[in-house]
Amino acid sequence: MVPYTGDWDVVEQAQVSNWFANKVPGASAAKHLWISRAPLAHAITLVIAHRHHTALSKNANHPVAGSQEDQERFILEQAWAHQCKGNSHNPAAVLTVDVDRECLQDFEERLFERSLDAGIAGSYQWGLDCGDHQQRWDPYFGLPAHWNHGDLDVDEDTDLQVNFTQGIAHFSSFVF
Repeated sequence: MVPYTGDWDVVEQAQVSNWFANKVPGASAAKHLWISRAPLAHAITLVIAHRHHTALSKNANHPVAGSQEDQERFILEQAWAHQCKGNSHNPAAVLTVDVDRECLQDFEERLFERSLDAGIAGSYQWGLDCGDHQQRWDPYFGLPAHWNHGDLDVDEDTDLQVNFTQGIAHFSSFVF
């Protein structure tokens, strides 16, 4: 994702990325060189400049008497300013979804939840097979309260009985 996309939504950003990958020679094979980087941001600036050319040309500071190069530079600078400003009157238009972060949050919840589903692993056991953590670090400190489902009642003296077949069936239904 390009951090500055003006008033564009995720679909429009994806459309420009798709165009870039399909129309720029060699771009599809070298995505690491342009995704979330200056070339894609510049492509978005060019589309914004094209979309808003008429309005930007009516700006009082537009160099009407200047050269064609000065006028184009002004339009691009104004398009970039629009792109950086975002869409303050419609924050939902610039809302982006970070799939990686959401997947990591779901994974972290599965690691640290206290539930019957987690079993003995959900009884604050993370890493305790190795002894105390460095400087008594507590990996459970500050976790959201809703990660404790309240359905696990485990005594320290009692081990949970685990049904291996049921555990495998549940694990295979979990989608990352």
